[in-house]
Amino acid sequence: MPIERLLTVFFGKTTVEEKKIYLLDETVSTLTDADNTIGISAKEILSEKRELNGEIRDFDVIQKEKRDSIEVLNLIYDSKGFPKEKVSVMDDEPLRKKLLNVVYHDEDPNERFVFENVKASDYYPKPLFLYDDDEKAIFETPMYGSSVQHKIVPSCEISKQDVKDICDIVFFYRDNKQDDESQAVFSFLMYVLESANIWKIRKVISEHGGIVENVPVVAALIGQGETGKTTLLKIVSCLTIGSKEHIVNAQDDMFKLKAGVKEKLANNQKLTEAEKKNPFSETPLVMNKNTWEFIQRYMLTKSSITPICIDDPNIGLIQSKSAENPLKYLSNTYKGAPHPVVLIAMNDRNHNFSIPHQIGRRAYAFGQENQFRQISKSEANQLTHFENDLSNQVFLYLTYWIDAWLDNVSDEDYENLSKDFLYPVKQAFKGLLSEHALYDGMKRYFESDNYDIKNDNGRRNWLALLSDKNVLEKISFNKGDETAFIPKDCFPGRDGVSRYFDYLPAKLEICPTQVDAGLSIVIDNMDSWLGNSVLREKYRADTGLAHDEHEIKIAKIQAIEQGKAMAETQFKLQQEVKKQEEEKRMRKKLGYKLKNLFRHDD
Repeated sequence: MPIERLLTVFFGKTTVEEKKIYLLDETVSTLTDADNTIGISAKEILSEKRELNGEIRDFDVIQKEKRDSIEVLNLIYDSKGFPKEKVSVMDDEPLRKKLLNVVYHDEDPNERFVFENVKASDYYPKPLFLYDDDEKAIFETPMYGSSVQHKIVPSCEISKQDVKDICDIVFFYRDNKQDDESQAVFSFLMYVLESANIWKIRKVISEHGGIVENVPVVAALIGQGETGKTTLLKIVSCLTIGSKEHIVNAQDDMFKLKAGVKEKLANNQKLTEAEKKNPFSETPLVMNKNTWEFIQRYMLTKSSITPICIDDPNIGLIQSKSAENPLKYLSNTYKGAPHPVVLIAMNDRNHNFSIPHQIGRRAYAFGQENQFRQISKSEANQLTHFENDLSNQVFLYLTYWIDAWLDNVSDEDYENLSKDFLYPVKQAFKGLLSEHALYDGMKRYFESDNYDIKNDNGRRNWLALLSDKNVLEKISFNKGDETAFIPKDCFPGRDGVSRYFDYLPAKLEICPTQVDAGLSIVIDNMDSWLGNSVLREKYRADTGLAHDEHEIKIAKIQAIEQGKAMAETQFKLQQEVKKQEEEKRMRKKLGYKLKNLFRHDD
């Protein structure tokens, strides 16, 4: 049929369904002859099936068109390539309905299963940034697999507002949280802004004989609900790709697909009716396994350097032992090629998160435990700005800056890099801050150590322990001794003493040694770490210093008052003496005048 006639009839249809059926009929008619009977040889059909099946190796990389082609052929032809008996494509309504569902990916309302035509790459970030190691350049493509690419040339001058926005995000989590969590946010943002260079940092470390596993390839925001984790994920998605629309929801059915169903799809096998009606599992084990497979597939995407954002997976994704093998594979199996990193926000509903060492060195965890205070309308508007209006120019600028820096790493540079993998981005960002006179407000974040969730969790646990009145009553002090002794029965659990000792940062010298009987704590060092004066006040109260200091204070006040009274008395005496002396002087002066007035000359 001429194209003009086809379009005329197409636009003459009044509903979408009618248009679909019409287009399908015209398409399928190409497989038939004028009498509406199948007109393609069995040899051609079998050859086409073999070719199409040969392309399909993995469920997650199935191409829609080829998958559809197989289904259409299977509906019309038998396994030997001959048309099924009594097939009349144009008149068989049930058959035509099945074909419609295949071609237009319509979901049968009686089935939840919709994944036969879904690809993992459909969930990848859009746009996608690719790194060309030969040109030392970044190319942008609208989506995975697109042949459309253009070279990114970053701006030479980054606006003050773009830099200030990043500072304001840190300050927002400082000023509007129930407890200051800005150090965690600062370190997370530095990781994100350096994320496109993580692969190359690992390459430099590898070339110098260092340990690449110590540079994490995953970053996870962890905390209870309503603590701003998803908000941060939206923010960093805007900072990297300029959009928050492509954050992956880890509760998507794609991550719930049962292993058996997944295997059948990968092998182009038909599902049973039971499998079609219930192809999913809600168990964390299944979901975490599927999520790690998805993460691995994306991280091995050739040349991609765009971080992918995944929201709300099960907490066990990086907490359980099942995370160790995929993380080790992603972290240790390193060939020096560009690869992206993964950014995750997960809900710690039980507030008991801990991360094993072998996982923690490969997955950088950031705690977000405190909820926001009541925020004003202007603060709510600022949050909306962060989630929707941020530019990714700083990210692209820093990516090029760090890339060039890594091409010329001196011995001193490498020493700094090996101590702190965030050293390059902090140096580059510090330069932008200084250029726009914003460094002073951010100085303390650069002078502090990078965020460490173990240190943060330890501090929270110690704060909770020392807020217990029963524990405080058992702590003993000796007057003149600057340590407090906490007996072992204060610590929860069989290994409580060891666990709480491990929480303490060694460099702060809070507890020099651990003994079975308990822990001796340096009072001021602990108070400084916790940000309060609980132990110092308890020491003063228990040793009588508080009473002594009170008495001394009263004595000082009395002495001051006595001194004031004496000073006032002395002042009055002095004034009286001055007055008397003045009167005496005036009398003498008056007498002198009178004497001269009545003086007679001889």
